[in-house]
Amino acid sequence: MKLPWPLALMALTLVACGETPEQHQARQREAADRQLISESEWFLRKAMREPDSTVLDSVHIAAGTFAEAKVVCGKVNGRNGFGGMTGFQRFVVMAGKVPMVESDGVGQRGFRDVWDKAGC
Repeated sequence: MKLPWPLALMALTLVACGETPEQHQARQREAADRQLISESEWFLRKAMREPDSTVLDSVHIAAGTFAEAKVVCGKVNGRNGFGGMTGFQRFVVMAGKVPMVESDGVGQRGFRDVWDKAGC
């Protein structure tokens, strides 16, 4: 049985639009990365004095890892105890759960170690 040419063309188009296993894996990785960034932003906001006034910038997943965990890096600006904005500070969130801001009491050396080793 012959298919009319519009149906045959439509069938070929649908076959050509299917994704390869590599494309599927890449799409899944991108979705997982978006989820990690979203969770990291949530944990960071939760740790801030006024979560609703927190401003994030340059948020991305680091090129490397730290302690075998993915690291999300960026800059954060939030309110201080006097109600003023502190100015942007670098931050890292390890494994989507442990936020560290450059000015926290973790020590500049400890922060820089994570920032540098993760490749932020």
